[in-house]
Amino acid sequence: MSTTYDLIVAADILVTTSWKMTEEEFASRLAAFVDESTDKLAALRAVHKAADARAKGLKAEAAAYADAAKAQANIAERVKGRAAELFAAAEKAGEVLPGGRTQPNGGALPMDFAADFSVMNLPIEFWKIEPDGDAIRAALGTGATLPGVTIGKRGSHFRFVEAK
Repeated sequence: MSTTYDLIVAADILVTTSWKMTEEEFASRLAAFVDESTDKLAALRAVHKAADARAKGLKAEAAAYADAAKAQANIAERVKGRAAELFAAAEKAGEVLPGGRTQPNGGALPMDFAADFSVMNLPIEFWKIEPDGDAIRAALGTGATLPGVTIGKRGSHFRFVEAK
């Protein structure tokens, strides 16, 4: 690459077209891109920055679509609720409206708990007990031993840093 601008433009083109490449094809093109560069790390940094910026932009766009989809789903539910009210009123008045029906909900029956309900009043077979990961880590961190549990090694990751 002859200039930083050329490097950035080439990295952007590589990233922009990479979504339709196989993993092997992208690896091959990335290797060729890096091999052509005099500063290999700068080339990789340019591709990383372009991919990261594109990912952030696509995530923002996806979030906007998700918000729009949620708003439309809410409208659909409100309209369906209004139709159910209309249908129930007609049914109560003895009228028959075509295009709708009521039916019982499926799934598990709902449970109603008294205001003074306490789990302590239930037999133990109705309790669900799960390990508390934070408490286990804290205990192991202070030197306690727990049968069958150890703390694993923390992983690491690479981060680009700006050249000085």
